[in-house]
Amino acid sequence: MRNSLSLMNKSFFSTPLVALLGCLLLAFPLVSCIDDEQPSMEADIEQVSVQGVAAQRLFNNVADAQRTVLSQDTAIVFHLADGVEDATLDSIKLDFRLSQGAHIALAPAQEEKFSAQRVVRYVVTSEDGRYQRRYTIQFLPAPDLGPVFNFDQPQLEAENQQYYIWSLEGTQHNGNGGDTWGTGNAGFALSNSTAKPSEYPTTITDDARAGKAVKLTTSSTGFLGLLVGKPMAAGNLFVGTFNLQKALSDALAATQFGRPIRRMPLRFKGFYKWQPGAQYLNKAQKAVAGPAADGRDLPQVYAVVYRNIDHEGKPLVLDGSNVMTHQNVVAIALVPEFKVTGVEPTSPWASFDVAFDYKEKLSLELLAKRGYSLTLVFSSSKNGAQFEGALGSTLIIDDCRIDYQ
Repeated sequence: MRNSLSLMNKSFFSTPLVALLGCLLLAFPLVSCIDDEQPSMEADIEQVSVQGVAAQRLFNNVADAQRTVLSQDTAIVFHLADGVEDATLDSIKLDFRLSQGAHIALAPAQEEKFSAQRVVRYVVTSEDGRYQRRYTIQFLPAPDLGPVFNFDQPQLEAENQQYYIWSLEGTQHNGNGGDTWGTGNAGFALSNSTAKPSEYPTTITDDARAGKAVKLTTSSTGFLGLLVGKPMAAGNLFVGTFNLQKALSDALAATQFGRPIRRMPLRFKGFYKWQPGAQYLNKAQKAVAGPAADGRDLPQVYAVVYRNIDHEGKPLVLDGSNVMTHQNVVAIALVPEFKVTGVEPTSPWASFDVAFDYKEKLSLELLAKRGYSLTLVFSSSKNGAQFEGALGSTLIIDDCRIDYQ
């Protein structure tokens, strides 16, 4: 019998939510409601990799030839090294690792040719034949991140329209979709599947300097969150990805930070409004003193630069457990203090402007090969990763930027 955590894979979004959530509520952390003797209903790409000599020619690092596909992702993008020829792209052969018993096929009228930034569509069918999931794969030039982030074009996530996502400025290509900002909204959906998009911890607001802004609110995760010892979720937004499969088993590892860069960041700037919630609570839901001098909640805003290759030459992605402390961190820009401005339309905007504090000189050779990654992180509760904070704490952010050398 599979552990109930196996339910939190990509099929969570393509199978009946009520049945699956019922299994999670009744059996966590015991065994799954799914009988192993029955054909699997999962229809997922778990991993995809580029095979053969093409992998050597396509990427800055050979490790980039393999992608682990996160639970909520259906658009798979490989980022290319400079100067890759179309003939090489059209010779690509892909190897897929699928969920148990599933099979994959090209969508109708599709060719497995990736030149000219083509989007190639695939259909995965579950072992029991009842469920399908559709994926796209695309090979694009590696993007340059930033420098300006204004959050003016939010979209509802494509598969279930449950919550908002934001394109990561600087990563779009010729009108094609690019990377998106990471949020914990997909995890919040596990316990609050009926919530409206405006009720998620990370959502949009018209209270902006211009256009739209992002509103982060520390929110209750409801009965399910309380059941698994995660009673609240801070609103968060970060450069990186949220790994839904780890949301309940290892919440810190679920937030995976960073995108490769090839310019040296110098300063981190932006505007915010801030209002702490009324009562600071610890993970046990007991009232305690918060991190602010007056015992109230505090937000957190910072940026980190780190080497994305470990000492063995393997790719490295930092997560919530080590993004500030790992030995590969080379620079941090941390906003040291915040004003309580209020979060009404009439409340004033405050600003931050912090320099990156480098503890070592960047290697220009490594920078040119995108061997460093950058993340920006915003949270409505400083200790939200430990499921502490004040319900209702709200941070609104807008017009952020990175100044590069």
